Parts: sequence; structure tokens; C-alpha cells
Amino acid sequence: MLSLLVIASLFGASSAASIANAACGFPNGTETAFQWWQGEGTADFQILKLEPIDAAGNPVYPVYLNQPLRVKAHFINNQNEFVAGKLLLSMKLSKYGSWSGCAWNEINTQNLLNNQDACEADISCPVVTGEHDMIITLDFSKHKVVISMLENDAPYQLQLTLTDQTSNTYVTVYTQTRCFTK
Repeated sequence: MLSLLVIASLFGASSAASIANAACGFPNGTETAFQWWQGEGTADFQILKLEPIDAAGNPVYPVYLNQPLRVKAHFINNQNEFVAGKLLLSMKLSKYGSWSGCAWNEINTQNLLNNQDACEADISCPVVTGEHDMIITLDFSKHKVVISMLENDAPYQLQLTLTDQTSNTYVTVYTQTRCFTK
């Protein structure tokens, strides 16, 4: 019974958010372009470029959360080698616009996206030091129930935090993008 109430409240919130999103529109140019920036964390790991791509490696926009999301990353790792079991990935998902107004509102994912082994989930390890290009695949298909409840053709922000347990340092990246969920 409780799960039915939670699902009903999510759908109700989604309907209200649809109305709000129509009034709020797409922020920061996300209607037509992928936005990203490196946030807090170590200066020894610098992300120089992020770009969503299709299976052939061509730039793609908007993105689809109901299928694996491939992102080409260009970065410099001056930290140390990142290895499986010692590199954690946590993600926070936010949507722009809700019944409370035009702002980024975090979506409660019940910690499903926290403290994942990044090397098992999405990143090819080991990540050695130096300058690299890497294809990172974020696969939300294991969270289909959550994705199916998200509003389609809407602006979302994804905060990704990589924590290296060897050096006890982290790096945070924010992306803002127009997403399709259907």
C-alpha cells in the first residue's frame, strides 16, 4: 500500500512539474546544448571536455536516459592511478522547474545512485596518470522504474562525484541537459 502511495505522489508531482516546466522553459541554453562544468574537489584531476555521443562516436543532443548514455571525456589525471574497488561514483539527479518555481530540485533516488564502484559501473579502469580521452557509459537501465516516472523532454542536472579511496580525494562534475525518458 505504501509503495502505491509513493508512486501516486510521484506521478502527481510529475504532472505538476510538467505544468511548471512549461512556464519555466529550459535554463542555461539546455534546450539546444549540453552544459557542464567541473565543481569542487581536487585540482589534480582536471576535466577539459565532456560531450554526449552516439554508438558511432558522433555528438548527440538531446540525451536519452532510457538507454545507455555515452559521454566522451577528455581529462588530465595528475592524482594517481584509479583502480577497481577504490574509485566510487555517486550521482544526484535534479530537475528544473516544479510546483515550487523555476529552480533545480533534487530528485530523491533513495540512494540508488550513491557509492557505486565506478570501475564496475561506468568507467574503464585502471585510469592511469596523464592526459586521456575516455568513453564513459552511464547506464540508467537498471533504474528503469525511476526513469519511467521522470518527465519526458525536460531539463535535468546530474551531479557526478568520483571519490578515490586511495588518496581520499574527490572530483565533482555537473551536467545540465535536455533529456528524453521515453
